[in-house]
Order: sequence, then structure tokens, then C-alpha cells
Amino acid sequence: MMTRTEQFDLAVRMIRKGESSLAIEAALEADGPGDVRAVIAEAGKYARETQEAAFACAVEAFKQGRTFFDVCKALEKCDFHPYDSQVVAGRAQAQAEKEMAEKSL
Repeated sequence: MMTRTEQFDLAVRMIRKGESSLAIEAALEADGPGDVRAVIAEAGKYARETQEAAFACAVEAFKQGRTFFDVCKALEKCDFHPYDSQVVAGRAQAQAEKEMAEKSL
């Protein structure tokens, strides 16, 4: 039987992969009874907060002159999937360019 921490980690990994709530719930309930919905809610909140913080840091990194490759590698070190790191970095790069263009006006 998984500990609550292991359930949380599994839920976060599945959320980041884009798994449905039903699939996550089924995977957690397969291990045994428990309050899996609370675990899923906490994992979802954590994943959202982590992605928002990573996006903000990536925007700042681009403003400081970091390259796309550097930002992607930094996100991957934070356990982002390589594809997700590229998506976040791409959005952050566009946001940083927009903010820098607005500042220069």
C-alpha cells in the first residue's frame, strides 16, 4: 500500500502527463481505499502553482538574456517533462519579449 506522499507524487506525475481525473483516481484507488480525491486536489493545486512559478521564473530568465536551451534545461532539472519545458519556455519567451517591448516604448 502506498503512503500518502507516494500517492501525491504519483498524482502529480499523472497530472503533468495530462491524464484524466478518472484515470488518476483509478490508479490511486487500485492501491487501496482512502481519500484519493483530496490527494488529487492537493496534487492539482501543487502542479498549477509549480507551473505558474516556473513560468514567472522563465520569463525573468529570458529578460536576463538566458537562451531557450538554458531555460528548458533548468525546467527539466525541476522535473518538468522535456516537452512541457519547451512549451513553458516558449510561452515565457513570448511573454518576456512582449514585456520588454512595452518597456522600451
